[in-house]
Amino acid sequence: MAKAIAAIYATEEKPDGTTQYINLCCIYIDTVQPYWEVRLLPKIFKVYPNPDNILEDGLWQFIEHCKISKKDFANKPQDIVPAYIEEEYGTEYCNEKRDQIGSSLLSLGFNVSIATWPGIDYEQVASLMNRLQAEGCNIIHIGLSEKYSVELPL
Repeated sequence: MAKAIAAIYATEEKPDGTTQYINLCCIYIDTVQPYWEVRLLPKIFKVYPNPDNILEDGLWQFIEHCKISKKDFANKPQDIVPAYIEEEYGTEYCNEKRDQIGSSLLSLGFNVSIATWPGIDYEQVASLMNRLQAEGCNIIHIGLSEKYSVELPL
């Protein structure tokens, strides 16, 4: 069994003042080779983050997949064998994307929530939250206890 130890999801305010969940979410799965699942059901894509940038890489992929139209997402092949994110895109490009998370979140206009369970470094979470909130992002962190952990069959 694997455990989900982080999740990213978002809401969007509609012009009439109501709030709606975005249909896309990312779930970080802790296994021998941990990965993010980017989910827009029925499709699920795996992303292998840099272990030093777990949340940044998850947010970056969340943002990138939010920019894809539903039509393009439907046509995106799901059976691609994923590589580690830095092998796929290169370290320099990945660092640029990580640095742009704040401005990218602001341009989307979503209210983003990151839920974490034990296993994610709290200092990294706090540092990222402080940085993004200082940049004006509407983002919150929800720390959950082991009691609420989610085990997933693989």
